[in-house]
Amino acid sequence: MENRLDQRTAWGLLLVRVVVGLSFILHGLSKFQMGLDQVAVWCKQHPACLA
Repeated sequence: MENRLDQRTAWGLLLVRVVVGLSFILHGLSKFQMGLDQVAVWCKQHPACLA
């Protein structure tokens, strides 16, 4: 039973890591598509961006 729980935990962690990784990749891709200069302009307009 304990081995089965460990295996479920491992699969759950894998799923979380994949989802978080994909979200970081998509977020970075959107910044590059928007243009890094536009990201800098947006951050200057929103001070919380740099906090």
